[in-house]
Amino acid sequence: MNIYDHVIFGAGLSGLLKAESLMDSVSTNERVLLIDSNSKNVCQRTFCAWRNKTDQHHPHENLVSHSYSQFRITAKSDQCGEIKSFDDFVYERISGDAFYRFMHQKIFADFRFEILEESVVQVRESKEYVEIETSSGQKIYARKVWNSLMQGKPDIIQHFFGFEIETEKDFFNENLVDLMDFRLEQDKEVRFVYHLPFSKRVGLVEFTIFSTTILSTQEYEMRLRRYLERVHNLVNFTVLNVEMGAIPMSLDPWPLFSSSMGFDRITPIGGAAGKIKASTGYSFMRNQSEHRKNQSEAKMNGHNFFQWRFQVYDTLLIGIMKSDGAVISEIFPKLFAQNRSAVLFRFLDEKTKFFEEIRIFIKLPWKHFLKQLGINYPFFFVAAFLIFFNFMLDLNEAFKLAVNQAHYLRWWLFPVVGLFTIGIAHGAIDHLLNPEISKFRFYTSYFAGLISFIALWLISPILSLAVFILISADHFGENQFLRAIKISNNQRAVRVLSFVWGLSVSLMAPLFNWESAKSILAILVRNPNFGNLFSTTQAAVLGFFFAAVAVVSAHVISKYEEKALGRSLPGAISSVVLCFTLWAMPLVPGFLTFFCFWHARDTIFQQRKQLNWSAKKYLLEAAPYTMVASFSLLGLLFYFDSFEQIWSYLFLLLGALTVSHSFVMKRFYKI
Repeated sequence: MNIYDHVIFGAGLSGLLKAESLMDSVSTNERVLLIDSNSKNVCQRTFCAWRNKTDQHHPHENLVSHSYSQFRITAKSDQCGEIKSFDDFVYERISGDAFYRFMHQKIFADFRFEILEESVVQVRESKEYVEIETSSGQKIYARKVWNSLMQGKPDIIQHFFGFEIETEKDFFNENLVDLMDFRLEQDKEVRFVYHLPFSKRVGLVEFTIFSTTILSTQEYEMRLRRYLERVHNLVNFTVLNVEMGAIPMSLDPWPLFSSSMGFDRITPIGGAAGKIKASTGYSFMRNQSEHRKNQSEAKMNGHNFFQWRFQVYDTLLIGIMKSDGAVISEIFPKLFAQNRSAVLFRFLDEKTKFFEEIRIFIKLPWKHFLKQLGINYPFFFVAAFLIFFNFMLDLNEAFKLAVNQAHYLRWWLFPVVGLFTIGIAHGAIDHLLNPEISKFRFYTSYFAGLISFIALWLISPILSLAVFILISADHFGENQFLRAIKISNNQRAVRVLSFVWGLSVSLMAPLFNWESAKSILAILVRNPNFGNLFSTTQAAVLGFFFAAVAVVSAHVISKYEEKALGRSLPGAISSVVLCFTLWAMPLVPGFLTFFCFWHARDTIFQQRKQLNWSAKKYLLEAAPYTMVASFSLLGLLFYFDSFEQIWSYLFLLLGALTVSHSFVMKRFYKI
């Protein structure tokens, strides 16, 4: 057997840093292997990062070619931005090719280290070893694997094209970095030019874009030359070097390979461990700090309970970048102009306190962030509004009487709007999710599922109800914990826990609102005594039991994810909020709020991400089937006499659709 003590997947920045850190810890008889199919490619990037002057110096200070104490961010409308000091920080530059040459010479001069130019195809983890299969069919065994490889599509890409130029006259300020100059056409994306001086006449000017699509080399060059001519009247210069690249930026990076709960042989590093800052793309110092920490420090710092709030901030910023990136050209200049540099760089390093973050955000244009809060976290937004609004109504009796006639409007406006927009739409493109299946085969199997469920209901209503609950439980849990299922080696345990979570969520709403549920269930199962199985109090107790089960299941699943990702997650917090919402709201509005603004929204997000569709394209594709379903639903309103009948048959229709839809989504997710 070809056995190594350590195998590192990827010989990029994080892989080389991990190899370097192992040089001092592995014994002389241990072997370390790096696997990378592009290991000989010379890095044509410049590594730049800010560092607190009081921090421990990083081990590659000898490679730092330039340091800077001032920076500038220029808004699109400015003649020239304000020059600011880095304060407690220093900004440093390391040449990418110099870094890679140094690291290769240092690491592979050591007889314990080897490199293999192949791709990793498959990994199998056991108690003793990790079995690795490469692209050539070679089998390698490792006692420990460090994985920097990722799967899935990024949320946004930071791509750049730059010239290292030499000018005929003095052009650069040697001590000043132009971090962002927005004085060019934004085209609804985040576009700016970055200036990094090496001398008064030599420096890097780099055209940078945050978007989901890459430009051609000719387009990059044309835009950069136009900027230099129009903004700086610079036409005559010599191009010494060309630098270009792309950094995938993901809010929830998924490691390609990860360790199961019972083992500890695969650990994510680099981008697979979230070491690329999702909203900025900076990674050099984050990777440096990762490899300087010992295990106890990493565990202590990685499990800060509220650290996930920075992911919320990144989510809002990336949402703005994707919806109208040009707004960033207004936000970032204000952000840096209205705050101390030291606070901002600590914020970008995710080291600020919560009250400092409030002071930062309160100075920014709120509407863009509130919009993204509603788009990215609609369930929490809608649930909080409805619960708070109705709580205030209950406190104010006069106001409550004034809106008494609009009782249904109090709870139903958002859920019903959500049903006709998001809820129905999330299944309206099922026919487009598996293009390899013929339309005839798709519609045949889809309608077979619908008809089978309705036939089962005609034969045995109670059995059809049980099938509906079980399929819904599997579908809800699968959609909620898709990443955990994808990245965990112990998929069986995660699948069981996700099913338990889905079952608990499916049962909570009717149990918390048993009086309302009884009349609906009696019609659905065609048995007027069905609701007398237990009392309202007993149902509430069962509801709280399932709420506890849901929270515990979510917490355990989060531990599987933390094991695979190497960083902390909010865990059960969102499930606690969900349980409270289902308890605080009436039956149907509460369930619809969950179904539309949690489940359906997340499904649409996953579909759009994997299909690479814009919101507009999704709406256009979903519109025909959404309209048909909406008119069918409106027909129910006119046909039946009572709300109990309407909701009973709505759930019957939902159950029939869920049978077919859930199997379509399984094929789409490939799980």
